Amino acid sequence: MENYVISKNPGYAFIHNWEDFLAFADKMKTSGMYGFTNVGQECIVLSSCMATNTTQIEYLQTYNIIQGKISMKASVMLAKFHQLGGKYTVLKYTAEEARARFVYKENDMEMSFTMEDAKKAGLTIDRKGKEKDNYKSFAANMLWSRLTSNAMNLLAPEISAGMYTPEVVEDFDKGPAQDDTALKVETPVGTVLNSETWEQNMIESEEVYNGNYPKEPVKDDPPEPKPTPKPEQTKDEPQPIDEVESDPLLCPAGKVKGEMWKDLPTSTLSVIRNCKKKSFTDLMSPAHYKELDFVLKLRGDK
Repeated sequence: MENYVISKNPGYAFIHNWEDFLAFADKMKTSGMYGFTNVGQECIVLSSCMATNTTQIEYLQTYNIIQGKISMKASVMLAKFHQLGGKYTVLKYTAEEARARFVYKENDMEMSFTMEDAKKAGLTIDRKGKEKDNYKSFAANMLWSRLTSNAMNLLAPEISAGMYTPEVVEDFDKGPAQDDTALKVETPVGTVLNSETWEQNMIESEEVYNGNYPKEPVKDDPPEPKPTPKPEQTKDEPQPIDEVESDPLLCPAGKVKGEMWKDLPTSTLSVIRNCKKKSFTDLMSPAHYKELDFVLKLRGDK
């Protein structure tokens, strides 16, 4: 599968096929610089960088992966805002309030986000009822990041493209959802958003909702259906496919069944490669041996 991946960036010139791609993606994860938790994240980020001709350093300067979600740094949002002709003036930056004036195209608005807003939205307290360290130690940064994310999603959604800042993503799944009082838009200095644009931007930002959804009536749980007995399977019928056994990137049997080849010690891989036990070799397909040999080759054990 030669020339499987092609990039104009000379930094990726050594990637000629799928094996090279996976090997480099694995190096990205082991570097500890990206926050990856699985091979899927590695491949998505690497393929995106190659498709957009983005270097690894440029990626690190722009994005963070928090809780499995890609986020864009507040400073990068503001830099892109400047590049598109937007202007902003910091009016207040304290542990109690972040306030700024944003000018973009026909909009000239003053916006703020306060510690009171954060507390009211439940952002400063974790699930255990304790105050979060980031709001305790870096309150001004957290408020400014929230304000920046709100402003960019409202005034220039083409910049964030639905992304939030890392500080905002850290609040996901840790407290009650933010309500509409958490975003304050002061009386516009210049031209204001019309009602249609305002409503559309609020929908696109996914940052604000009215918080007054009607409660559904409580219904009694329906009785659990009785399990239908499974028909007995004859020898001639095809056996169900075990997802672990069918994935060539995973060991299909033994004590390390389900483990990825690349996560196993070299000594274990060598024992598996030389195993002649029929109950084991029957589950090892040519694809399994190919992936196993590839990992051993990377480690210098040919």
